[in-house]
Amino acid sequence: MKGHHSFGGALAVGAFLAASVVVGAMALGVTEARPHEWYPPNCCSGFDCRPIEMESVRITPEGFVIPGNPEVVPYTSKKIRQTPPEGQGRYHVCTRGGKSEGAIICLYIPNWGT
Repeated sequence: MKGHHSFGGALAVGAFLAASVVVGAMALGVTEARPHEWYPPNCCSGFDCRPIEMESVRITPEGFVIPGNPEVVPYTSKKIRQTPPEGQGRYHVCTRGGKSEGAIICLYIPNWGT
């Protein structure tokens, strides 16, 4: 049938092209930036830390409150760190086991102390 296009054939071509891009990037040494590369080992075991939305962090008279976590981090806590440039000016939290309700290990605050 003239002008008939195979949907399955188009999917196969798309998959082939996507795989080619990935293999090509790997061959050139291009790697995806991993978010845990900048977290220090005393805060993160490779899965404990994550960025959090600035709007979701509550600032109370007692300290910072992170959504889903019962802990209040006092403003004088040694858990508070300045977010480095790699953190892209965002809040980041590191919790035991990477669970939102886990004990807070470190809390990165953008522009803290500046």
